[in-house]
Order: sequence, then C-alpha cells, then structure tokens
Amino acid sequence: FIFNDNPVKIISHKRQWNNVPRKQTRIRPSELKQYISAVNEVRNNPMYGRFTRSVCDAVEFALFTGLRKQEVLDIEWKRVNLKDGYFWIDETKNGDPLELPITDTLRKILIRCWAERDEAARYVFVGKSSGQPIIEPKYVLEKIRNATKGDDANELIAHWHDLRRTYATLAESIGVGGDTLKR
Repeated sequence: FIFNDNPVKIISHKRQWNNVPRKQTRIRPSELKQYISAVNEVRNNPMYGRFTRSVCDAVEFALFTGLRKQEVLDIEWKRVNLKDGYFWIDETKNGDPLELPITDTLRKILIRCWAERDEAARYVFVGKSSGQPIIEPKYVLEKIRNATKGDDANELIAHWHDLRRTYATLAESIGVGGDTLKR
C-alpha cells in the first residue's frame, strides 16, 4: 500500500463530511386551494389526453394519502377494494405491507380512473402505453406548475415528494400522531 492509513479517515473522525440539509419544501395550507385548482384545470383541459388526466389523478391521490411516488404509481386494481373501502400496498419502502382506507375523496378519484380504464388496465394510474404504469410524470407536474401562475398568483413549484410532506404537515396539524404518520 502507498498509505498505511486511509487519508480521509480524519474527515470522519472530525465529522467534516459535507452535510446535505433535509428538504423542507411543501405546499402551504394557504396555497392548497390554488394547487388543487391547477390540478383540476390541467385534468379538465381538452387539449390533454388520458395520460395527463391519469397523472393528475395520481398527484391528487398522493396529496390525500401521503404515499411515495412509486407506491402510488404502482397501485394495481387487484389491490383496490372499493366495496369494502380499502386498498393495500404489498411492500412499502421499509418492506412492510400497508393497508389504507378509501376516503370519499379517494373514492371519487378511483371511480374516475375506473371509468377511463381500458381492458388491459392493470394499474390504477395508466401510463402512455396501454396496460403499463406511469413511468415519469414530471412533464405533467410542469403543466400543473404553469397552471398555478394565473390571476396574479405566485407560481407553486411542487415536486412529487412535496406532496408527501404536505400531507404529513396537514395530518400533524389536525392531531394525527407521529407514529401513525411514519407508518
């Protein structure tokens, strides 16, 4: 070996590694109406097709569940029970299964998605290819961001994980416990 000891070991010892601060961005409660209106505006725009409507539904679903991007986009119809009012995810990021209730708002989203599905629809939120999930929704998120600009309103830049942080913030404000939110 050229060196007896690792020369960067001193950085660990002195705790001088670059610390990347945690992101804190989210949609503020006062901006929520503006954001949901923009989502609806993009969804109802006749210029856009089924893919855009599906992404808008997925965005709204994420906003009202706090689920991670891939957890939302990978929901299959066989994991949704509208009759008994629940849906489940086989494996979350931490490896555990998760069952959640379907609220009235989620029911409206799911019924809207059910009405637009085709015979090959395996996933609730359909991608550009028939029967496939949404792969990358960033272009539709850009359309939503642009729709928030109207009528002297400030532009709302919301990334997918901001929807999760927004949900957590709002749930915490109404008294949902930290352990429940982490689950």
